[in-house]
Order: sequence, then C-alpha cells, then structure tokens
Amino acid sequence: MVTLFGACRWSGTVNGSPESGVFTFKNDCKYENVAKSGITTNDEGSFLVSSSPSGSHSITFINKVTGKTHTYDISSISENSFHASNEDYSVNLDFIRAS
Repeated sequence: MVTLFGACRWSGTVNGSPESGVFTFKNDCKYENVAKSGITTNDEGSFLVSSSPSGSHSITFINKVTGKTHTYDISSISENSFHASNEDYSVNLDFIRAS
C-alpha cells in the first residue's frame, strides 16, 4: 500500500518524450501538478483511486480547468512509490514520495 497524500516527484515518458515534475496529492482528493521538464503546463483538479475485484488498481485525474479525465493503471506499488501507465503505455510515469 502506498500513501498518496503529500508531494511526489514524478518522471517518465509521454509519447516517448521524457517529462518530470512534482505532484501534490491533497487529503480532500484534490491534486496539483507542477511540471519541471518536458511538458510545460501545470494543472490541478481532483483524483480518485479505485481497485477491481481482480486486485488491479487505477487512478483517475479530472482536470479542474478542462474537465478532461485521464485514467492510469497503477503497478509496482510500494510504501513510497508506484508506477502509473495508460492502456496503450504511451504514458509511463514513476511517482516517488518526496521527503
């Protein structure tokens, strides 16, 4: 189980391009994302973590401004990190809890 609330550094690839930033998960299920490299757009919104009867986990982000929804499968879960990827693996991100 990973503790989501707080700040996480993230890095990975989106459509083959390297990107990174800092993602803050708030205890009211809101998030803030500050891009550091690659993508230059910061965003904020809400998130929902869910699991299926088979034991798989996913996280859904809903952008506050655009209303767009993005869902990612969660894997490689540990106490301080997890991996998120979309269905076709064009988005692959590692989240590591910041100290």
